Amino acid sequence: TASDEAEDDTALPEGTKRQRIPTFVFCSLCYVGLALYNFGLIHGLDHIGGSVGQALPHAFHLYGREAGGAIVLAFTLILGVGATIAEPGLTTFVYQVERLAGNRFKMVVLRLWVPVGVALGVTLGVFAIISRLENPMLLIIQLLVVLYPIACILDVYAQSSLVAAAWDSAGVTTGEVTVPLVLSLGAGLARQSGVPGGFGLLGLASVCPIVAALVAGIVLAVRGGDSLRRRDSLPRLVSF
Repeated sequence: TASDEAEDDTALPEGTKRQRIPTFVFCSLCYVGLALYNFGLIHGLDHIGGSVGQALPHAFHLYGREAGGAIVLAFTLILGVGATIAEPGLTTFVYQVERLAGNRFKMVVLRLWVPVGVALGVTLGVFAIISRLENPMLLIIQLLVVLYPIACILDVYAQSSLVAAAWDSAGVTTGEVTVPLVLSLGAGLARQSGVPGGFGLLGLASVCPIVAALVAGIVLAVRGGDSLRRRDSLPRLVSF
């Protein structure tokens, strides 16, 4: 009845009823936007990454093995930084960390050095593919085996809030923009170079930003006069 509806409305927080229709509209727009985004992702970024991966090896024929390899690695580095900066998840992640962690560490560690770490990881993987090794995947596995223990050792000296944010950054940086570009780039390079597979780039793109963020945080803390073993009092939080 009308009286029951009036009583229900008074039990709700002020402004709740007025927000029902806008919330539904915004959620619908979000769904439509994600559908369009996925369509563009499949038919746009994936195609671009594959085309770039197949075209880059031509630099070896045009400029020689050394110069061509340098061009391929330089392009991969720039592509990795640009794709990670454009990653929507990274923007949201940095915002949430800044809101929860406050000024416990400088956000430039995440805004700048996480994309640089992703780019370095992808570049290492591309180097393994174009290096003409008999088994490039073995080199990628060896790099992973070395880098993860290094990240664990750096955890001891970094601030606890930075440790949590650095490890969480590995997930947000391999999202909707980076993954199709990196996978298609690796597959295209492997196909043109005669290397089976071409996978493993995402593994390096996950661990390298962790190492880069921890190293940058430790260096900035030391330059700011903080002790390496200083552990801040941020409470243990779930992953952002």
